[in-house]
Amino acid sequence: MKRMYNVYILITGLLFSTCLEAQNKRFQVDKAPVWVTIDSIDYNNNKFDDEAQDGYIDIDYEKQVNLQKQSTYYRKAYRIISEAGIQNNSEISIVFDPSFEQLIIHSIKIRRGEKSLNKLQPEKIKVIQQETELANHIYNQSLSAIIFLEDVRKGDAIEYSYTLKGFNSIFKGKYADIFETGFSVPICNLNYKIIIPEGRIITIQVYEHRMIFPPGMIPIQ
Repeated sequence: MKRMYNVYILITGLLFSTCLEAQNKRFQVDKAPVWVTIDSIDYNNNKFDDEAQDGYIDIDYEKQVNLQKQSTYYRKAYRIISEAGIQNNSEISIVFDPSFEQLIIHSIKIRRGEKSLNKLQPEKIKVIQQETELANHIYNQSLSAIIFLEDVRKGDAIEYSYTLKGFNSIFKGKYADIFETGFSVPICNLNYKIIIPEGRIITIQVYEHRMIFPPGMIPIQ
């Protein structure tokens, strides 16, 4: 009987390891790329608190693109200002398309006063299939990496960063993107950056307060 019990534990452990490895193949955990500019964040900025919605305020949104490496880095931070904010923002969701994108998660943390609490626990990150377009009979290849944060409190600032590596081949070696400059809710800090290889030419057009890179206007060598 004791031998059978040991075998059961071994098999269970192997199955758990296999499932965890399959999950981790959907994403990686690594430090931020060296080409990224890391700016300081004022986590206590409260000048827009009166205009906040759903119990939280966005204090940082960053998007940095490296055309040569075909990578886009994101950093987002928001501060919980009410109990409603805890309910609405204790979950982080990162959407990516595994057919051409590789998700690399750099950090997930809670800033509580002067403390920085590391909440990056790969084994607790769930990757699920997007189903938003099933009603229209459209197959969506996108996946969502879901992180449920525990012990979130009023006043906490939640910050996370990640990189999506790989551009969609449908553009046939060209790059197009939209950089929003107008939002329905206030953002304390907005930072965009594009690294362009020497000799490259880009075209920028502005429409209705949006910075747009039209399809086909930014060739990727």
